[in-house]
Amino acid sequence: MATLCLDLDTSKAVQGVVDEDAAALGRLLDSCGLRCVADVSPSGGRHLYVPLAERMEAPAARELIEAMTLLASSLDPGPHQNVTDGCIRVPGSLHKSGGRQILTSALSAAYDILRRRNPPAAVQALWRALAPELRRARELNNRRVNAAAAAAIRGLGSAAVLPGGSQSPLRVLARTGLYDTARYASPSEARMAVLNHFAACGWSLEQVRRELTGQFPGLAALYAGTGRQERLLASEWTKACAFTQNPGTPQQGAKSDRINNTSQPFLTGGPLVPSVKPVCTNS
Repeated sequence: MATLCLDLDTSKAVQGVVDEDAAALGRLLDSCGLRCVADVSPSGGRHLYVPLAERMEAPAARELIEAMTLLASSLDPGPHQNVTDGCIRVPGSLHKSGGRQILTSALSAAYDILRRRNPPAAVQALWRALAPELRRARELNNRRVNAAAAAAIRGLGSAAVLPGGSQSPLRVLARTGLYDTARYASPSEARMAVLNHFAACGWSLEQVRRELTGQFPGLAALYAGTGRQERLLASEWTKACAFTQNPGTPQQGAKSDRINNTSQPFLTGGPLVPSVKPVCTNS
């Protein structure tokens, strides 16, 4: 592989999460001394391209990208998961919905990055920075392989194995901001289902606030703005706590939320870095 391709997709998470993921991954790359070229699609998706001075074996590139998906829920590892069919639209390409991929990096900077590609030392810095995620990704993969083997022995087939591991649907919703409109009629119902779940897990309001900028940016996106979030979160949390203490009358859109895993989650302590700035500003 001559270039690492990071595909941030609005089919994986809502627009606000895609934009924050792009900013966070841009900061990660920058902290490792890696420069990238960025573009945006008509659908709102974003691409980050990391040109390499030395080619990387396809399995190694796949491992790196899959580790990054644990930091960015909108990151689609597809372009690096198939060495024959994996592909990505480059700046200027026609998009299936109409329009083209638009280069967001300055043209002169993009040209310089493609001409003076990233050195191996910077790539090694990225491997070191992703050490916890690489370890976790390997553990998750081993768990899926073992689950698939057990399912095959029982005659259930691979379809019985959940690709996302043991993470509950409500925590996936909290990460991505995407919800089933047949189940939840509005973002407010979807976020109340998530808050009910966290209240049942024994969370505090402070934990919820912290993870809005940590492992659950999708929940924050459901508020459609920090002002609205600050205005509503405390009162909605109070309602969620009251509901979990007296669940006799289920709230609309939350009739079976308590069946999900209620174990205390691993807290990440927040995003990659606290501030947000445009991605790939280095030149």
